[in-house]
Amino acid sequence: MKDNLKSEKMNEKPRILVVDDDTKLCQSLQKGLIEEGYQVDTAFTGENGEALYAANRYDLIILDIVLPQKNGLEVCRSIRENGKPVKILMLTARASTASKVRGLDTGGDDYLAKPFEFEELCARVRALRRRDAPCASGRLQVGQLTMDVSFRQVWCKGKALELTHTEFEMLQYLMWHAGEAVTSETLESSSRKSHLDLNSNVCEQYISRLREKIGKDGSRMIETVRGFGYRLKAD
Repeated sequence: MKDNLKSEKMNEKPRILVVDDDTKLCQSLQKGLIEEGYQVDTAFTGENGEALYAANRYDLIILDIVLPQKNGLEVCRSIRENGKPVKILMLTARASTASKVRGLDTGGDDYLAKPFEFEELCARVRALRRRDAPCASGRLQVGQLTMDVSFRQVWCKGKALELTHTEFEMLQYLMWHAGEAVTSETLESSSRKSHLDLNSNVCEQYISRLREKIGKDGSRMIETVRGFGYRLKAD
């Protein structure tokens, strides 16, 4: 009986709650995320979203900041006070740094400014779900790069690389998404734990340092996707 319950739990689709007063956007996200393999519930007010969260278990909440009745910041704060663990991706119509900081300080795990591409939202969702997921072997391997996640060590062709905290976080994110084009903004978000005020120019400098430390193959392994960001070659 226990084995059957364990099997059912392993096969259960990740569950997402979308809270946004834009009904068309909610329905569009619900349809797209279901096609991506998620279970999706929707709510159009902060209070309804909070009630659904209280009554169900969710792996992630996509939460708009501007909501009727109770805004997203209040809902996020209430969720964090509740203590039931869940990842929260904040949506904001304001791309200002102050707006983003408020959302993160309230308890959001990441932010995404409107308007956005669905593909980027999916990438953010995947990243949030992976952020605390343990690596089965404790290591990541992409081509000639090897990363020990637990001991925060990196090797290229067997040679140890001395990386700063931010360099390690950026490379870890690129290795998680090997073969995918990643925006500079997403890379900056993945490195926020360094508490640096990153921008696209600073991101470019860190990528340049990573390439130098990897060696002569650095520029080939970490490709620049012009006008978008970067990609770590999967081969």
